[in-house]
Amino acid sequence: MNELEPTLHEMKVQESQEEQVLQHLLSGQSITPIEALDLYGSFRLSSIIFRLRERGYDIRTEMVTICKGTRVARYTLNQKKEVE
Repeated sequence: MNELEPTLHEMKVQESQEEQVLQHLLSGQSITPIEALDLYGSFRLSSIIFRLRERGYDIRTEMVTICKGTRVARYTLNQKKEVE
Protein backbone atom coordinates (compact mmCIF):
# COMPACT_ATOMS: atom_id res chain seq x y z
CA MET A 1 0.00 0.00 0.00
CA ASN A 2 1.19 3.49 -0.85
CA GLU A 3 2.01 5.56 2.26
CA LEU A 4 0.01 8.48 0.85
CA GLU A 5 -3.19 6.45 0.38
CA PRO A 6 -5.66 6.75 3.27
CA THR A 7 -6.24 3.69 5.42
CA LEU A 8 -9.72 2.18 5.79
CA HIS A 9 -9.98 3.76 9.26
CA GLU A 10 -9.02 7.19 7.89
CA MET A 11 -11.62 6.86 5.12
CA LYS A 12 -14.34 5.95 7.65
CA VAL A 13 -13.44 8.91 9.87
CA GLN A 14 -13.48 11.18 6.81
CA GLU A 15 -16.93 9.90 5.76
CA SER A 16 -18.21 10.27 9.31
CA GLN A 17 -17.01 13.87 9.56
CA GLU A 18 -18.54 14.62 6.16
CA GLU A 19 -21.91 13.29 7.28
CA GLN A 20 -21.70 15.16 10.60
CA VAL A 21 -20.97 18.44 8.81
CA LEU A 22 -23.78 17.76 6.34
CA GLN A 23 -26.26 17.16 9.18
CA HIS A 24 -25.03 20.35 10.86
CA LEU A 25 -25.70 22.35 7.67
CA LEU A 26 -29.04 20.63 7.02
CA SER A 27 -30.17 21.71 10.49
CA GLY A 28 -29.90 25.33 9.30
CA GLN A 29 -26.67 26.18 11.11
CA SER A 30 -23.57 27.69 9.56
CA ILE A 31 -20.08 26.38 10.32
CA THR A 32 -16.50 27.69 10.39
CA PRO A 33 -13.29 25.64 10.37
CA ILE A 34 -12.80 26.37 14.07
CA GLU A 35 -16.30 25.07 14.88
CA ALA A 36 -15.72 21.98 12.71
CA LEU A 37 -12.52 21.21 14.62
CA ASP A 38 -14.19 21.74 17.98
CA LEU A 39 -17.41 19.84 17.20
CA TYR A 40 -16.27 17.08 14.85
CA GLY A 41 -12.47 16.92 15.05
CA SER A 42 -12.14 18.01 11.42
CA PHE A 43 -8.98 19.83 10.43
CA ARG A 44 -10.05 20.09 6.76
CA LEU A 45 -13.51 21.65 6.58
CA SER A 46 -12.80 23.13 3.15
CA SER A 47 -12.18 19.61 1.82
CA ILE A 48 -15.48 18.39 3.29
CA ILE A 49 -17.31 21.36 1.77
CA PHE A 50 -15.70 20.59 -1.61
CA ARG A 51 -16.94 16.98 -1.47
CA LEU A 52 -20.45 18.08 -0.42
CA ARG A 53 -20.58 20.50 -3.34
CA GLU A 54 -19.52 17.67 -5.65
CA ARG A 55 -22.49 15.69 -4.28
CA GLY A 56 -24.78 18.55 -5.38
CA TYR A 57 -25.22 20.59 -2.20
CA ASP A 58 -25.40 24.36 -2.75
CA ILE A 59 -23.15 25.78 -0.03
CA ARG A 60 -22.40 29.48 0.30
CA THR A 61 -19.04 30.76 1.56
CA GLU A 62 -18.83 34.03 3.47
CA MET A 63 -15.56 35.40 4.81
CA VAL A 64 -15.97 36.63 8.38
CA THR A 65 -13.60 38.34 10.79
CA ILE A 66 -13.02 36.72 14.17
CA CYS A 67 -10.69 37.67 17.03
CA LYS A 68 -7.82 40.04 16.30
CA GLY A 69 -8.81 40.52 12.66
CA THR A 70 -8.36 36.90 11.57
CA ARG A 71 -10.61 36.06 8.61
CA VAL A 72 -12.14 32.61 8.18
CA ALA A 73 -14.76 31.07 5.93
CA ARG A 74 -18.29 30.55 7.24
CA TYR A 75 -20.28 27.98 5.26
CA THR A 76 -24.07 27.91 4.98
CA LEU A 77 -26.33 25.55 3.06
CA ASN A 78 -28.47 27.54 0.58
CA GLN A 79 -30.82 24.71 -0.24
CA LYS A 80 -31.06 21.02 0.52
CA LYS A 81 -29.78 19.69 -2.81
CA GLU A 82 -29.71 20.79 -6.41
CA VAL A 83 -32.01 18.91 -8.77
CA GLU A 84 -30.01 16.42 -10.82
